[in-house]
Amino acid sequence: YVVSTVHRAKRLEWDGVRLAGDFRFKTDDNGDKTMVSEEMRLLYVAMTRAKCELDISEIRTDLYTMFRDAGV
Repeated sequence: YVVSTVHRAKRLEWDGVRLAGDFRFKTDDNGDKTMVSEEMRLLYVAMTRAKCELDISEIRTDLYTMFRDAGV
C-alpha cells in the first residue's frame, strides 16, 4: 500500500485508489454542499490516479449531496 497526498500523486497511477474523507466541502446559505474550485481540481487529480478501482466510500455522501443539489 502507498499513502500519498494528492499533490505528491500527480503524474502517478495505481491499480486501486481509496480517497480519504479529508476533502473540504462547505455548506452555503441554502444548506447546499459545495466545493471550492481548487478543492475540486484536487479531487479530479485524486480520482484520475486510479487505473482499475476507485473507492470513494469515505466521501460518497458529500459527493452525492453536492451533485444532487447542483442538479447533476
